[in-house]
Amino acid sequence: MKTTLFAHILNEEILLPSWLNHHKKLFSHGVIMDCGSTDKSIQIINDICPTWEIIQLTNDEIKSMDIQKIEDMESKTDGWKCALNVSEYLIIDDLNR
Repeated sequence: MKTTLFAHILNEEILLPSWLNHHKKLFSHGVIMDCGSTDKSIQIINDICPTWEIIQLTNDEIKSMDIQKIEDMESKTDGWKCALNVSEYLIIDDLNR
């Protein structure tokens, strides 16, 4: 079963390595929505989870945090989905059980 993790980020370079390494074992796919990071967040994602999707949000999208756009993305994604902040960890051994 496909498992997808959705997250928003903004300058998360301190927390991202641990968070990504933990969740890449659980999720077959990730969709990271970047809200304008100016640190090394994008490079860290590319290094640790190179197949995960990074969506650069526009200033208008960030200001409105268009919930409809996020819901549309999630509805077009098959399988099991989860949305977390980078400070949140899903604690489970295997999502496929």
